[in-house]
Amino acid sequence: MTSPSKTIEDNSITYIYDKFTGKKIENIYLEHGQRPEIMFNVESISGSLDVFIQDEYGKTVYENYDIQSGEFLVELSRAGDYKVILNAEDHVGSYNMTWSLPKASSDEYVNPYENLAGGKWLKANFHTHAGTGPGTCGVNPQDVVIETYKQLGYELLTISNHDIFTDTSNYTDDKILMIPGVEYSPSSKGHMLTIGITQSLHEHTNQKAIEMTNEMGGFVVLAHPNWGRQGYWPLNELLSLKGYIGIEVINQLIYRLSGSGLATNAWDFLLSRGKLVYGFGNDDLHALGDAGRSFNIIYCKERTWESMKEAIDNGQFVASTGLYPEYLVLDGDTIRVKASYPIDTYVDTFTYRFIENGKVLSEQTAREGVYKLNGEKYVRVEVIGENGAMLFFQPVYLKDTLVKP
Repeated sequence: MTSPSKTIEDNSITYIYDKFTGKKIENIYLEHGQRPEIMFNVESISGSLDVFIQDEYGKTVYENYDIQSGEFLVELSRAGDYKVILNAEDHVGSYNMTWSLPKASSDEYVNPYENLAGGKWLKANFHTHAGTGPGTCGVNPQDVVIETYKQLGYELLTISNHDIFTDTSNYTDDKILMIPGVEYSPSSKGHMLTIGITQSLHEHTNQKAIEMTNEMGGFVVLAHPNWGRQGYWPLNELLSLKGYIGIEVINQLIYRLSGSGLATNAWDFLLSRGKLVYGFGNDDLHALGDAGRSFNIIYCKERTWESMKEAIDNGQFVASTGLYPEYLVLDGDTIRVKASYPIDTYVDTFTYRFIENGKVLSEQTAREGVYKLNGEKYVRVEVIGENGAMLFFQPVYLKDTLVKP
């Protein structure tokens, strides 16, 4: 079970607990110039939770009883001081409330793919199991797995076994750079990819492991958010953790296990709450047939750890199940984006989806996707090919509205 924890930010409160009985009162202020609304996300495993909102005069302006898991938006009549009252009876789960999201400092949009020059796109996988023997996820020998990825055109690869560091540095050659890493995977905690480090941190909490990885110069990706069930990684826990760089938005191994390998619901949940979280694609290879099904394509100036890490920190990569990026540019207030297959083909038409807050703003089937921005806090692009292959671009967003966790 999760130990009780409360995370308070300027415009957000998250509370995660084993069991909550009684009353909690949160005082919040809705700023003038912002929409007077509060977004709630509740995860209810058992018990009951009621929410009441009172204005500055003590008048109840909203009430909701026995809330089930899900998101809901409360629209209020005006800015000002409000009191949010939560009554619970043996409630197991969590809640988050978010209000007055950061205002843009200007109408300037940030495009992580702006001015890419002097480098090339490199194919990468950070979630691979190998060399741990019969009866384990890494049943296949390291040399066989690494050779498989080299044949598939990968230039960056991590063997990230469960709670064990596997040194593969001797496999680095002129075709592939081996990146150190470990899959953090204690049974009672959410799995994470701790990339760029040479030790397992499984004896620590998720938050401490993230902090230690960052201190050692690495980065952390939260793994398969919907493995087994939607919410393997509870959304409010994703919101409360600090310091990770992204989540796996596509992990195709999950489709032969249980749950869903797609986690765009979690991605949009975080982005819509002001968190600049990047989307990754990884194989999570257990069997050789898992290789090459979902991957990252990173724009690197050279094939080195330093160049790759800089690109990831800047969001200059995409997640893919088979398509490659040609470009994503901002032409004034208009996004222009194009994808392609990595082969010689006449196929040059794709379906482009422009998405904010989980909603498709525009869907087009064309050689190029085009979308005119209209004040959205962020827009991300998905591309779909004729064979179902997908490409996930990192979001374009209004300056200062998204910040890294």
